[in-house]
Amino acid sequence: MNSFQSRSIFKNAYRSDIVRTIIVCGGFFTFLWFTETIFKLSDTGTSIFFEYLKNPLLLPLNVNQFIRQPWCILTYGFMEGSFWGLLTNMVWLWIFGTVIEDLRGTNRVFPIFWVGSIVAGICLLAVSTFYAMPNVLYMSTLGGVAAVAAATVTFKPRYVFYALFNKGIPIYVFGIIFFVLSLFLRLNNVAAWVVFLSGAGLGYLSQNLLWDMFEWIRDVFANARTYFSSNANFIKKDKRKTAKATTDKHFHETRLNDILDKINVDGMESITKAEREYLNKYNH
Repeated sequence: MNSFQSRSIFKNAYRSDIVRTIIVCGGFFTFLWFTETIFKLSDTGTSIFFEYLKNPLLLPLNVNQFIRQPWCILTYGFMEGSFWGLLTNMVWLWIFGTVIEDLRGTNRVFPIFWVGSIVAGICLLAVSTFYAMPNVLYMSTLGGVAAVAAATVTFKPRYVFYALFNKGIPIYVFGIIFFVLSLFLRLNNVAAWVVFLSGAGLGYLSQNLLWDMFEWIRDVFANARTYFSSNANFIKKDKRKTAKATTDKHFHETRLNDILDKINVDGMESITKAEREYLNKYNH
């Protein structure tokens, strides 16, 4: 049984998919709220805001209307109607996502979240053609969070995330709580049930049948991050400069960075005992 060890995540937050996802979702919410407020204070009102900015980003529960704005399948899953709804789902994302990042490394949570939202949206559209639903514009991060939760519980159901009264609480208990709070408080919300269950189904498949596909997606995200985070790809080097002599400090920094990169790519379980001791000794 493993226990929660998120040290690599907090010390390398800029590499975390969880942080990126929260920033994207929070950015959507803040931008739309701020823009809507400006329109409310203006003489034109909010009609232009909804017609040309917000509504095109939301998922219509009508296939004919969806065909006119197909890009919304990529965006609706990053948006929430209320701050508390966004905050709650982002907390759940952190709880489940940290397990995957800590044990398997970065660039895995965001693909599961995004693909889970897309699949949930497609399933919701399919169900709306057979089951009468209100013709509304839908937005929710629930499908993506459910995908990450299901992937985590499938991957490591007995992973001890938190200790209470000297007893470890495995992650599957948090999964049950998330399921109950997300759905049984929305018993009459058919759309929420469809989005949750389809997103969770995708999360489950990501750890077995679709494992190779998600590892390929992870590699794409990792290569893109490596490329755009390197100044060498954008700044012309002066070839006349000579390399500096390697010092003990440089050696330790290089080895430490190599170990941290290994953790962020493959998770804490990938490092050896010697590397773990070296990390504890010099990473202060």
